[in-house]
Amino acid sequence: MTCLRSIFGLALVGSVLLTVQSARADELVAGSYPGQISIAAFVTAPPGKEKEFMATFAKFTQEVRAEPGCVNFDVHQNSKISNRFFVYENFKDQAAFDQHVSAAHTKNFVQFLNSSGGVLQFENWTMVTERRAP
Repeated sequence: MTCLRSIFGLALVGSVLLTVQSARADELVAGSYPGQISIAAFVTAPPGKEKEFMATFAKFTQEVRAEPGCVNFDVHQNSKISNRFFVYENFKDQAAFDQHVSAAHTKNFVQFLNSSGGVLQFENWTMVTERRAP
């Protein structure tokens, strides 16, 4: 199994995708955010720990949604491999993403992943087109 070095400087294991709409999504989408930071994260939970991961993601999602620069945070579960998750996150800009990374709830989530045997793989993307409002 491949382990990637995370932005947090910790080797994590997993392939999880979570998606959570921000409470301020309409406000943030109304503008154009060149340079918006997008993250595609994959989390793999140890087999049998799916419910524990889902409960932790639910709490983490609410905390991330409350961040001022969070455009969205969405978590998905693989329909055929129940211990695999995909998380799609967008932040208004690099400063908002940096704030997310340094937040206590993010550090706590990473600690949970490390201690539970979860694996995290992610890629950073920069939005280059304007986003249409829903």
